[in-house]
Amino acid sequence: MLSKKGEFDNKKDVEELKCKVEDSYEILRKPTGFKYAIARAPSFNRRFYADIINIFGNAGGFDNMIERIIDVENPIEFELLYYFCDILGNCFEILNKTFVNEYVMKFYVAISACILKGTE
Repeated sequence: MLSKKGEFDNKKDVEELKCKVEDSYEILRKPTGFKYAIARAPSFNRRFYADIINIFGNAGGFDNMIERIIDVENPIEFELLYYFCDILGNCFEILNKTFVNEYVMKFYVAISACILKGTE
């Protein structure tokens, strides 16, 4: 499970939840500066979308999502939890593999713990 710091208590959870992301474009191009997302198809719309996600991530948006989910003093509403999942699901195809392997596991464990502790 996830601790208050947003870290895994059990390393087995990390290994079981590794995501498979198509990263052949990343390997061939070796892009730099794309910590959160990369446009794998060479289209303007995807590059713009990836830039927006990178700006959001660099501003601490993804970390704030996790912090909001695991905040015990101010429990998150399930509707907001749904939107967080929807946002991540909609941009999943352009997320960087390294980021996915780190963040999505934390997100999954935080969501699971939040749902199990839910009061609604």
